[in-house]
Amino acid sequence: MIGRRTLYLCDGRCGLAQCEALARYAIQALGVTFGETTRDGRFRLAMLRCREHPACAPIVMIDDDIYVVEHPSELEVLLEEALVGP
Repeated sequence: MIGRRTLYLCDGRCGLAQCEALARYAIQALGVTFGETTRDGRFRLAMLRCREHPACAPIVMIDDDIYVVEHPSELEVLLEEALVGP
């Protein structure tokens, strides 16, 4: 099943610890792992190939919108906003 929205998270090739923390948060918050869709069909969790710019914070995408996210609390806000959005 393809979700109504897709959350793309950086795969962490660059070694940023924040990438792992964001992935752990997303997996727990959504109850799915990469390649899966939430039971309610709202989100699909996908991996975004790292852009390999270690000086930058991790890149997160929701559909076609790009965000720089440094902490899971920021991702939490983005997910909440996406759930009430279009």
